[in-house]
Amino acid sequence: MVGVIANYIPKYQTHINCIKSQGYAIVGYARKTPGPEGKQRRNNLLNRMVYCLKKRSLCDKVFVSSSCLASDSLVSRDVNEEINVLGELTNVDVK
Repeated sequence: MVGVIANYIPKYQTHINCIKSQGYAIVGYARKTPGPEGKQRRNNLLNRMVYCLKKRSLCDKVFVSSSCLASDSLVSRDVNEEINVLGELTNVDVK
């Protein structure tokens, strides 16, 4: 069982690299549900999600919604308050 778990990420990344070699781009998305944590904590959590998407899933681009519910429509997630938050995150694509 340990061997299966230990080999999962390398096999997954090999598969992702195969997809990339065919000319596809890997796009990631991170979303944070509204919660009581402060702005800095929220930003740290989002930055960690983005880092994992880039490092583990080899994402070429990562988009973020900093405070929304899973049931929110995609268009409602991109509101003005997002602009300030996105500027404080690292490795996030805004376009």
